[in-house]
Order: sequence, then structure tokens, then C-alpha cells
Amino acid sequence: MQYNNDDLLNLKLKVAHDFQKQLLEITSLVRVINNYYFKKARLDSKNSKFSSSDYNFIYNKDSYKFPDNTLLFENWMLLGMESLYPRLALHYVFPGLLKGEKRRNLFQFTFSTSRGFGFPIYFGPEFYDYILKYGKVLEPLFKWSHTVCHRANQAIFLVANRLKIKRHHLGEYESAIISEYKNGIYKGVSTLLHGYFTTDPKTLGIYSSLDKALDNLAFSYSIGDHAIKVETKIPDNTRLVPLIPHHEVNKKYKLDFYSYVLELLLFQKLLIKKIIDLKQRKKDLLSTLGWIEKIKLRINQSRYFSIQGIKNSEKFMKIEFCIKSIRLMEELMNLIWITPLHSHTYHSLTPFEFEILGFKQSFLLEDKFYENSDSIFLLYIKHKENKNNFNFKESEVVQKIISLRDLMGKMWLNFKDNHISFALEELEKLSTLSYKNQDFKKKAVSYVDKLIPIFSIYEIFNRPLSETIYPELTPQKKRLWMYIARFFASRYNLLGVSLMRHYNNLAFYNWSYLIKKKKLSFLQYFEFVVKLPIWKYIPIETKRRIIHNLNIYNIV
Repeated sequence: MQYNNDDLLNLKLKVAHDFQKQLLEITSLVRVINNYYFKKARLDSKNSKFSSSDYNFIYNKDSYKFPDNTLLFENWMLLGMESLYPRLALHYVFPGLLKGEKRRNLFQFTFSTSRGFGFPIYFGPEFYDYILKYGKVLEPLFKWSHTVCHRANQAIFLVANRLKIKRHHLGEYESAIISEYKNGIYKGVSTLLHGYFTTDPKTLGIYSSLDKALDNLAFSYSIGDHAIKVETKIPDNTRLVPLIPHHEVNKKYKLDFYSYVLELLLFQKLLIKKIIDLKQRKKDLLSTLGWIEKIKLRINQSRYFSIQGIKNSEKFMKIEFCIKSIRLMEELMNLIWITPLHSHTYHSLTPFEFEILGFKQSFLLEDKFYENSDSIFLLYIKHKENKNNFNFKESEVVQKIISLRDLMGKMWLNFKDNHISFALEELEKLSTLSYKNQDFKKKAVSYVDKLIPIFSIYEIFNRPLSETIYPELTPQKKRLWMYIARFFASRYNLLGVSLMRHYNNLAFYNWSYLIKKKKLSFLQYFEFVVKLPIWKYIPIETKRRIIHNLNIYNIV
């Protein structure tokens, strides 16, 4: 693999950091904090204990699933300037899948909160102390335009609630993919709204190595959503984000996702071979049947009809066995890409398995089974055997699944025993730390830097490969949201991101005018935004805490 480890070890990723992003990220952050406390108050009003289980949006694409992560992110989002912008990026390497693709590099950026698709905070001209001359006559006619952002955000909020889309949550990661192809060609895949990947890789250029490519590339994120884009033109103003390269991740946490996915690809290849063999066997058996027998077989396959006596025919039984085995192996191939990696070994049963795959119909579930169930592939085979009343006899497939279970088990159990337990201990220490402590901000930042890599790796284990690194394998049922994201993100759609950009520009010009007129420093502007009366749900003590952290910004 063409990686200069020494160069990557000291590398920092260039991220667009223009003044517009710096200004509008502040208003976006404070809006998220306000909405967070609104949701928290609503939970409290229902007499429900507020914990990570209440507010951990585990089904959202870009929110962290790590247990009790709320504790870290709630403290992080109140650290003032340290709460803004991506803080850290992790680098993972996976095998290539497309024609000519040698490997994929996943770059995962971490933010303190999700901004969620939305319009900027926008007020009428009187708020910014504009001196209207001729415009004063026309102002009554255009007064409605100053409420467009607010009304649009209300509409988005209502739609999100109806569709159960989680916006404005704590802790967010956004990813971008850079793939190396033959002849040194590099291509990039960016993310759209809510973490959905673009489908077509964009050619980035020809480079001798990844570190050379990164020297000539930059990343940018959208205001109001954080979707990450790979840029071939480096902006004038950039922010350097620390990168933990894949070899350091693998070494420290004893991981090797690359080799494991290679084994999954061999598993897929084995399944394809077995399916082809069984289809040929089925074809040979069908060729011995007359047309009346074929009709009987077709009728018997219906879920509504069954012909007496046909099941006792040895020939029909062999054909039925081929059909059921083929269907099962096709479903196993699909499971490779849509199941979380940690479920490939001994694991706690997930809602996906219990509800979506229908395991509750096949197993008498006990507490021990929930906590230490077998590989999802083996469970699925047992589930289908019970449901379809047959015995799966492909021993080579079963042995390969056991091999995968043991390989993933070494990584997952080591990570769980050593690093998840460590993270939970650190979170416990953080919970006992008073924010009034003189060194609280410094210590909180230290906790963020220590725990974010563990949270990030946890996401790789707990999400399917189609969601993490291979978006082209996303199931058809889930592609609707990808198409919706592409529709709103299209530059030709005047009612989507294009309209949001327009209002971002207007908001930026207005805030810039206010800053100049009031002669505010950047920190004073941040404090001014926090003190705005529109944030009705942020507790007064929390506002004081944010302002206090702003005042000690320079000593961290």
C-alpha cells in the first residue's frame, strides 16, 4: 500500500474556514443548544429520566451510538469556541469494490453537535440598525421576506417530527471517501444532507500516494448541516484538523477492518459459487419434469396453496431444497452489507435482528440469548431452517461463517473489554467534575480528545458497511432518503440547499454589518449571539457557563 506513514502521522487535513462559516456556525450552534434544552425540558415534563437511552438517536445516520455519550457532548457543546468546527478526523482503509478501485480511504470528522438541515438565523433590517432611505418606503412590501427563514425552519421541524427525522442532536460525525484507482487516479465521494453519500465518485487527480493527494486537496462542510465535500481547489482560508491515520488506529486499538472485509468478499465469492452450483442442479432436476409436474411445483411454492402428496415426492423435495438453499444464500449475501460488523460474532441482539429479520418468531429469547447471541449469519440460517422446515447442508458456508465469527470476535471483544470499558470509566470521571472547577475547560477538552477516537471506532463496529463505506450497496428500500437528499442538495433545485445558501449569504452580510457597526470582536459577537432573547429554552446558568468558557478561550 502506498502510504508514507511518517508523513500521514504528522498530517493535518485542510478544511475550508472562511469568515462566513465562522460567523454562521456560531448562530447554528446556539440554535442547536436551544433546541436541545427544549427537548430535554419536554422529556422532563413527562417525568421521564433523562439519559442517553432517552436522547441517544441511535437510528440517525450521523449521530453517535456510544452508550452514555450524552455526558461528553453536553459538556463539549458548552465550551465556547472549542465547541465549533470539526475537532478531529480519523482515517480508515477498506478494500476497493468498483472496477479498477484498489482501496477506499474513509475520513470521519467529529463535531460537538448536529446542525441539521436548516436556514440561518435571520432578522429584519431594524435589528441590524440599518439606516433605510429609499428602502423605507418599500419596507412594508418586503417585510414578509424577513420571516422566510423562520417559517422554513418551522416547516422543516414539522416535517422532521412527522417523519421522525432526528435533527439538532448531540455529537455528530460526517464522512468523506477518497479512493485510489489504478494508475494513481484518485476519486472522491462526498456526503449530502444527514450523512448520505453521493453515488458517483468525482475524479480528484493523479497522485503518487495518498499523502501527496491530501497535500493538494481540501475538505469543506456546509453551514447548517455539516455535510463533508472533497475539494480539488484549496480555499484561501483553511483550518487544519488533526488526523489519526489508519495505521495508528490499527496499532493502538488492535484493529484490521481491511483484512476482515477481504474475508467477507471471499465469503461472498463462496456464496456465489454455491448458488451457481445449486441453480445448475435445480435446472437439471427441472428438466426431468413434465409440464404438469412443473405446474404442480409452482402451485406448491405459493404461500396460499399446497398440493397433497407432492411433498412426499423425492424429486420435488430435492428441487424444494435447492430453491430454499439458493434463497437463503442470496439473503446471506445481502446481510453481509446491511448488518453491523459486531453482529458477525457473539453480540447483544439488536432491534434490527429481533424486529426486521423476524428472529422473535423463531427463538424463545432469554436474557442470556439477548446478551450473547451467536453470529447473525448463523442465527439467520437457524431462523430460516425453522421457518421453512429444512436443513441447510452447505457445510463449507457454515465453516466460513464460523471463521468470520472468530476473526471479528478477536477485534470486537478486545475493543469492548479494553477500550469501551475505559471510555465508560472516563465518562464516569467527567460526571463528577464540576464546571466551576478552574481547569474544567482544559480537562473537558482532554476528555473529548481521548474519547472521540473510541466513539468513532464504535460507529464502524455498530453500523453496516453499506452505510459506512460502500454506499452503492445500500438496500433499495433505504435509497429513497438518498434520492431525497440528492434532490434537496442539487444546485438546480431552487427550493433546497440553493435557497439556504442564498439566505446564508444574506445573513452573513447582515451579521458582518452589525459586527462592524458595533465594533465587536469575534468573541464579543459570540457572546452577543448567546445573549439574544430568542433562545427561550437555554437556562440562564447555561448561558453564563458558555460566556465564562468564552472568556478563558485563549488559555486552553
